[in-house]
Amino acid sequence: MLDKDTLATVLSDLANGLSHQHAIYHLLTKDLPTVERQKIELLRQKDYYLIMQNFVQLSNQDDPSFEAANLLKTELAAIEVKLKALE
Repeated sequence: MLDKDTLATVLSDLANGLSHQHAIYHLLTKDLPTVERQKIELLRQKDYYLIMQNFVQLSNQDDPSFEAANLLKTELAAIEVKLKALE
C-alpha cells in the first residue's frame, strides 16, 4: 500500500510526463485528419486514466469509500463511448 505522499509524488511525475507526451503527440499528428487525431488523443487519455486507476486501487485497497476510483471509472467509460463514436 502506497502512502499518500508517495502517491502524490508519483502522480505528479506521471502528470508531468504525460503533458510532455501530449505535446509530442500533437507535433507528430498535426498533419493527420481530425478524426485520427481525436482517436489518438482519446487513446492517450484512456491510458492515462487506466494508469491513474491502477495507482488509486493500489493505494486505497482498504478504503471502499474512496471516490477517486469511481470518478476514474466514469472518465474511462466516457472515453470508451467517444472512441466508439469515432469508429
